[in-house]
Amino acid sequence: MNSLHNCFIVNPAAGGGKNKEELIEKIRAACENQGDEYEIHITKEAGDAEKFVRRECVEKSGKKIRFYACGGDGTLNDVVNGAVGFENAEVAAVPAGTGNDFIKSFSSHDAFLDIEAQLCGSTEKLDLIKFNEKYCLNVLNIGFDCSVVEKMRSIRSKIKVPNSIAYPLGVLSAFFGHFGNTYTITFDDESPVTKNYLLCAFGNARIYGGGFCAAPLAKLNDGLIDVCTVEKISRGKFISLLGDYKKGTHVVRDVPLDFVTYKKCKKIHFEAEKEVGVCRDGEITRLRDIYIEAVPGAIPFAVPRGSECLILA
Repeated sequence: MNSLHNCFIVNPAAGGGKNKEELIEKIRAACENQGDEYEIHITKEAGDAEKFVRRECVEKSGKKIRFYACGGDGTLNDVVNGAVGFENAEVAAVPAGTGNDFIKSFSSHDAFLDIEAQLCGSTEKLDLIKFNEKYCLNVLNIGFDCSVVEKMRSIRSKIKVPNSIAYPLGVLSAFFGHFGNTYTITFDDESPVTKNYLLCAFGNARIYGGGFCAAPLAKLNDGLIDVCTVEKISRGKFISLLGDYKKGTHVVRDVPLDFVTYKKCKKIHFEAEKEVGVCRDGEITRLRDIYIEAVPGAIPFAVPRGSECLILA
């Protein structure tokens, strides 16, 4: 029997709401089979997971709690933002969303779906990215790719269509819409740089957006943020970049791309001329002035038995 209190936070809307009851039964069966203490919380609205986790940490301050985010990257982000700063909190992930990009940093996806393997998991202290007063576990991104998500959600708010249709429509809308914005970025203590950028990705991990490897050299425990910026280029040149950007080969080429900058740093100050969409693990906020910093070893993350993190320093 594990002395840990296991708290499973289930987002009923994740992955289109499929298999929620099956997942709950798997959780109950595994916990009761192993004699582990557990509870299941079904989220009711956006932001509910973060508030619930914070409240649980306070009310059970003398007990170690492992919070399992059962949903997509957005649910995991909510749980992380609720747990960060509490000594009695650990975070785990049961992928049930459509993207589940953070889990691609580990050797076995199947282990994350095995509840008994999750209950036996061991923790690794992972870094977080802090921006203003929020935290990001995977990738923070600004620009074209964030615009795609915003436009996709706008389409879905007007027309009832599945993500499989709304997403390509969002891509087309962003592609033929406003292309590039002027930002001023200060890396660590360097001089500010003002350019017209198409996209900016700030990686704690490597993969986002359903499989794009923006930060192929990122490590989850090196105390650094991997930054990839792409300056404004023609639409044709952007299309030719996408294959490399998906594979992560845009920064490891024999002939470097002069419109791509890649660097590691501890802090960034980002300024836009007006509010822009800022996407943290799939969740969007609109900001103009952003302070971004690495927070080393900020969150204990439970890696299930049978899997291991592939991107540790």
